[in-house]
Amino acid sequence: MLDEAAWQNAIPVTEFVRFIPTDGGAPSGQTDVRFLQDKDTLYIGIKVRQTNYPIQARVSPREDVNDDDQIGIYIDTVGDGRTGYIFYFNPIGIQQDMRYSNGRWMMEWNTIYESKGVAEDNGFTLEVSIPFRSLQYPDSQPNWKVMLTRKIPSEGAKYSYPKMRRNHPQMFNQALPMTGIQPPKAGAGIWVQPTISGRHVMLREEADAPLEWTGIDPWIDTVRPSMDFRWGFTPDTAMTITTNPDFSQVEGDVRQVNLNQRFAFYYPERRPFFLSNIDSFQDNADILYTRSIVNPISGAKLAGQEGKWDFGVLHGLDQNPNPSVHEFGAVGFSEEEVSGHLSSTSYLRLRRAALNSGFIGFYAADKRILDAESPFYTEDIAPATGSFNDVMGMDVRSNFGQYGTITTASVGSIVGNDTDTEMGAAQSIAIRRTPDLGLGYSLSGGASSQEYRKEMGFLNQSGLKTGSGDLFYLSQIGSNSLLRSKVEASVKQEFDDDQYWEVNQMQSLRLNGLHNIGLETGWSNERYKETTVAGPYVNLSWLARLSNKVSTKLYFSYKTPLDYASLQKARDYSTTAVLLWRPVSNLRIDCDFIQQWYELPDQPLQSIQRIYNRINWQFSPYLGTRLIQQSVLSSDTDVPSLFLSALLSYIRNPGNEFYLGGTWNVYGETTLDLNEQMLFVKWTHLFQY
Repeated sequence: MLDEAAWQNAIPVTEFVRFIPTDGGAPSGQTDVRFLQDKDTLYIGIKVRQTNYPIQARVSPREDVNDDDQIGIYIDTVGDGRTGYIFYFNPIGIQQDMRYSNGRWMMEWNTIYESKGVAEDNGFTLEVSIPFRSLQYPDSQPNWKVMLTRKIPSEGAKYSYPKMRRNHPQMFNQALPMTGIQPPKAGAGIWVQPTISGRHVMLREEADAPLEWTGIDPWIDTVRPSMDFRWGFTPDTAMTITTNPDFSQVEGDVRQVNLNQRFAFYYPERRPFFLSNIDSFQDNADILYTRSIVNPISGAKLAGQEGKWDFGVLHGLDQNPNPSVHEFGAVGFSEEEVSGHLSSTSYLRLRRAALNSGFIGFYAADKRILDAESPFYTEDIAPATGSFNDVMGMDVRSNFGQYGTITTASVGSIVGNDTDTEMGAAQSIAIRRTPDLGLGYSLSGGASSQEYRKEMGFLNQSGLKTGSGDLFYLSQIGSNSLLRSKVEASVKQEFDDDQYWEVNQMQSLRLNGLHNIGLETGWSNERYKETTVAGPYVNLSWLARLSNKVSTKLYFSYKTPLDYASLQKARDYSTTAVLLWRPVSNLRIDCDFIQQWYELPDQPLQSIQRIYNRINWQFSPYLGTRLIQQSVLSSDTDVPSLFLSALLSYIRNPGNEFYLGGTWNVYGETTLDLNEQMLFVKWTHLFQY
């Protein structure tokens, strides 16, 4: 590999300097990174040699490279310091990719490229090819910039070119020009991605009844063909259309547990259609929560950047809208008003680069419950009431000095139906200074009216006034350890005079890059429905890489919260233990244990326990299998509920995938019974033109 004359003639980047855990010298051995291109593809050649430690390189599923030696490629294709692409590779070419935009990391973002590598005892060689059409960049004179990193996990160290600063508020401002690269000005082309998935579901209707097949009515729940179409008519502007989209998730959400739950759970987005161009659909007010579009019949997106402007437009037609998750509901969005009806969600985002690699932005969203009935809803539905919610606002991000950022948002809303409407508003501001060493701080505040609603977002409370501030100091201990000391205070005042405040202090030590030890102590005070509860809380944590094969995370917390059901002072203890074991190169075992105890005066101790085990066996970089066992047991039940899952997957690259698997739900009041079984298959293939 890398023996061709063209590679030898390319000028290498060789000057890497340590920046994690602390500033230091060069890494062990020699690191060379070279860049080449042809009319369609950017090529990157990496050679690491003469190391004095054993190289870590496991055959893992895509994205699973964090425990291995790593090379990172950070590319800013705009050159304004606001956004960029990050690609990580382990020594044998296993890929991880993500997007960075205006201070946010988008870990679920994916694109298509090729990588292959060879690991040896004292180094490794990598060759990467990234099609230009897999990236977005302005259709003008290129101004690409680059940063490079090399990670050595056995040392807990990370090195970079150029010298990167920890905690930088606008990371890509540190990048240097990528010389000699001239990307083409042609569009990104046409992508067509058909998908077909099928499932066979059996349910137990009653405790003593056998499992029965649910049948094929509606057929769309059994066999689901779909099609995605993407046209990149410039290198940085693309339209995406999806018909009957398949938004099935082969990796289900981990079950959350809480014995004192007041609000709905928030789940991260994992669905590919919404993850493409994800940074074009974000704002400081978070008015779009894409998982509020539950089961769309169709969707369309237009996103890109032209000059200093970037934009995003999204529309989705949902056949299974959820009612409001707000604590007090929303006019027009009750369970009765939304069930069985189609809903329409639209979102617009405009943003202009300004203010020292910051931006000034505008956003608007609209959600409507339509007269039309969902085509696959079989029960009687209530008449449509003309339900709607419109939200509109502006936001700003500005960088100041070497370490500081200011972010603000101002938004107004109107929600209602044929007979009633309510108007509301919300504002927020946050100021932060995040140095790599020394004194830092953050101040934030916000206010929202009682009537403020964003039904296309995730909003469980409004009518609030909030404020928080912290002061911290980062100091270096020895040659490679960091101590962070912080004091913090926050307050929340609700419209009905309910309130919450807390003060705390935290000490966290990053020891030799391999251990993270944290201690947080504080005092909280909450008033809710004329009841006031105050008391201390403690959080302890230890994250450690014990060896090249074993890592662990341990957490313990104690608090004295208000119990929302009985309005009494409770005692809440919880502990979490996470173990990652890599006994051989192809095998990964994850064990996750959570135990919560909850105590009320003059009542029996309540408890809930979740055990999550996951085993990955990778036959090759593309073919692997995964087994999941998850159990939940509470003090109110005699037997645990079990969730079991098995999956065989082939992922050549994102968009070219095949899955075969099954899930089983086992639960009962006194005995364990199989109550649900689902077998599924999914195939998708991306055609590029």
